[in-house]
Amino acid sequence: RPRMSNTTAPAPAPARHRHKKRKNTSLDVDAVRALVERRVRESQASSSTTSCSMALKGFELATKDALCALLCAATSGAVRSLNISGALDELEASDIISAFATTAWEVDELSLASRRELFARVDEDDVLGFMRALVRARRINMSKCNVTCAAAAALARALMEENPLRRCESVNLRDNDVGDRGGRELRRACDANGDIVECIVTNNSVMASEDVERIREACHKNRRASLARVALRRRAASGNLLEALSLRKMDLSDLDTPVILACIDQDCSVTRIDVRDNAFTEMGLRALLDALRIHEGAERVVSINVSGNPGFGTAAARELVGYAAANYVRANPCTEALKSVSDRNLGDDGAVLVAAALAERSTSVMAFGVHHNDIGPAGCIAIVNALMAKHNALRELAMYSNRMGAEGAKSVASLVASSDSLNVLDIGGNAIGDAGCDAIARALRDSSALHELHLDHNGITAFGGQALLAALEDRRRRGVPPLRSIWLHGNNVDDVLTGRIMRMTSGAIAVMDGDVTLQRAMESLPSPPSSEDIARAERDADQVNVTQPADSCSLANRIAARVGAEYRARCSTHYKSTRGTAVVAGIVARDATLPAPHDLVVLSLGVGTKFIPPGVATAIALQSQSDVMDGVAINAWDAHVHDSHAEVLARRGLLRTLYREIDSYARNCSSTLLEPRSDNARLMLKLSVTLHLYVSTAPCGAASAGPKGCGVQEWMNGAGIAAAQHCHSSPVFDPRWFGACQKGTNDDDNREAPPGCVVLTKGASSALSVPGRALSCSDKILRWNALGIQGALLSHFVDPVRLTSVVIGRKYDYDRCRFATCCRALTTQNAHSAFTHPAMLRSGVKLECNAADAASGLRQLAGDGDESISWALGEGGASSHDGRTGTAIGGVGTTSLCSRVVLWHQFLGVVDAIRAGSPAALSVPEVDGAWTYPSLKRASKGYMRARDALFSSL
Repeated sequence: RPRMSNTTAPAPAPARHRHKKRKNTSLDVDAVRALVERRVRESQASSSTTSCSMALKGFELATKDALCALLCAATSGAVRSLNISGALDELEASDIISAFATTAWEVDELSLASRRELFARVDEDDVLGFMRALVRARRINMSKCNVTCAAAAALARALMEENPLRRCESVNLRDNDVGDRGGRELRRACDANGDIVECIVTNNSVMASEDVERIREACHKNRRASLARVALRRRAASGNLLEALSLRKMDLSDLDTPVILACIDQDCSVTRIDVRDNAFTEMGLRALLDALRIHEGAERVVSINVSGNPGFGTAAARELVGYAAANYVRANPCTEALKSVSDRNLGDDGAVLVAAALAERSTSVMAFGVHHNDIGPAGCIAIVNALMAKHNALRELAMYSNRMGAEGAKSVASLVASSDSLNVLDIGGNAIGDAGCDAIARALRDSSALHELHLDHNGITAFGGQALLAALEDRRRRGVPPLRSIWLHGNNVDDVLTGRIMRMTSGAIAVMDGDVTLQRAMESLPSPPSSEDIARAERDADQVNVTQPADSCSLANRIAARVGAEYRARCSTHYKSTRGTAVVAGIVARDATLPAPHDLVVLSLGVGTKFIPPGVATAIALQSQSDVMDGVAINAWDAHVHDSHAEVLARRGLLRTLYREIDSYARNCSSTLLEPRSDNARLMLKLSVTLHLYVSTAPCGAASAGPKGCGVQEWMNGAGIAAAQHCHSSPVFDPRWFGACQKGTNDDDNREAPPGCVVLTKGASSALSVPGRALSCSDKILRWNALGIQGALLSHFVDPVRLTSVVIGRKYDYDRCRFATCCRALTTQNAHSAFTHPAMLRSGVKLECNAADAASGLRQLAGDGDESISWALGEGGASSHDGRTGTAIGGVGTTSLCSRVVLWHQFLGVVDAIRAGSPAALSVPEVDGAWTYPSLKRASKGYMRARDALFSSL
């Protein structure tokens, strides 16, 4: 019997399930063509692009003819990327090479990876022909193809030859058999051909490491030069030399400073650089700053945006943007505070550099703004010291939305006390507290120049308020002229004390003659869109129309594109510097008797997102003093623009246009938009003319918030708008949608509300004619749709002027927008439930600059968002004002073109024309008592009754 072992026998291995390799599907010529056609069709159905990517995983090509058919079908089917790795195993290497060399094909990316022995037993001339064919692709992947030195040399030769079909930029030769000779030739090719930005030759064991490194360095050099060329070419194509040079999302890293320097060298018009969303660390940004400081021509760079990089927010980033801001201060006259060096994330590090630039100037700045910059006490003190030392002509200083605190405020107080020129000071949102307010108050006792002071949102309590009141009372006792206005909203100062402070100010602004304001607008330099601009707008609309999007029609996209063309021409400075977040509105007239593109005319534009805060508006109304203009009483309240949202400004522009049309008709019975009613007593919009409102984003209020609806309208064919769009069906209603709102915020109200709005729990009528309560744009558009966009004063002369359509860009929802701006009126019992429904349409046409994007959260490449813009047909350039204050930018200058003062002047001009013996059968309004703006509105009794009935039920 055998002896037993002390060791245990190993357990038998478990049985393994052997999976048989699945055989690839073989493709002949017909199968190849059918496969490509199907893949292209599926790709186009799932995306809006006309090109697609295609991989033959699980397939193999049966013959050379099948490969030729694939290349032809891919080219004709707009296949961008073709991956045939694994599909070539059954073909002879010579057949593969011959197919590529003899077929006319073109794709951007081509992968032949893992086709072993691709160059075995192939003649060198055939290999060269093959490589000459391959370089048609931008990116080539031949990893694991047993590429030899001879094949690599042939590729290098093909890359260096003059060939109009050559597009190659990237070659992947990883894991091959390239030796020293092939490496040297590839290195020569990369040095000679600047288009080669990538040549991967790792894991070629017989290639010298020196050649690998030299190839990598040459490709890095080429890539940087290529990125500079692309960025400069793109900027040149835009035709906008003020546009920032965009290097955004180009995968730049710490070693890519030469890209930026090359752009500066090659284009002397580059002054603004956008390198957002790259991979610069603090070290890379520091290296860029050091390079710019010694680089010839870099002093032209006045703005650099580095947000979205790992190094953003570091000291190096702040110094870099401070370097550019300092260049701006040295090179520019600095006459407008809203467009100085705001919104750059300067911090104290950057502010110190700006202060140094201020100290170097030989002339004084007149207006200076460093708002929205995260500047602390140290930076504030540095800037103020520089201003006090050399800038004796400074009339406006904007430092709001920083963090100067009490210490910074004390330095500002020194400037206030010592300056004989400073008229406007804005240090709101700086957490200066009572200590800072007390310092400012003490300075006010000795200052006679300051007439506008912004201290809003500063954590000031009754203690600081009392100090301010005492200083103002002391000024009055000593006969010092009172301040015109003080802005105290957003602090912990009660209404009683605030009222006492407000009564110590004059409340008066320079109410300029409306004729002066209008005349300046009419005589300003015109900048209409050219015929090419209009043709481009039509092409932009056509491109969107190709996809026939839902909730839209060709006219809607033409309207949006035309407003965009007018905005880019009339507001060119704003457009060229905007980040893309501007809200733009326009009102367009269409004459059905004229052919395109002459059928569309933009009547007015509005750009803006601001309004006067409720507390400030109330204070202005209480302290307004009456003045006399054209022999009629008017006060400063009417000289302020209370609501500067884009839709409101566009409507104000339309009113100016209508007044000009009525004046023309009253004087010589001529008008392009209006015609007499059958009884000749009033005017009406011509039957052939329709009006259309475009807004680049959904109006604030109910249209912009709440659950989305389910309604979708099919694409409408034809040049106009389907009649069904104007009919009121039973309005869709969601109880979660919002009702009437006013602009503003209420931190004490926890109820949900649309962004930037407060729900009016007592209905829309609670906001009518109440200073500080501006209805949301959704509510205002509803009123325009129900009662006519002409308003009360114009109703003395014209029938209701209604919108035919409302076209919206972003944040569009068919059901919600219809309900918010129109159908909501049908849910109430009022006399205006039968008004015509405007078509609610969407447009995919974009108005923003291609290089702009709102993702950064900064505005350093743009005009300040507080600037509001308006233009109307017949005026030259666009007019701007400060949307926060409702007055001219900087608090000085003419009355805003959008104010009631101007409309009042135009109204009186029409009355004068009628009284002078107008050939038109128009009559002068009858008014009980004195002629004032409010009394003339009340005299339009039919309109006012309809308005009150409408809003009492909303």
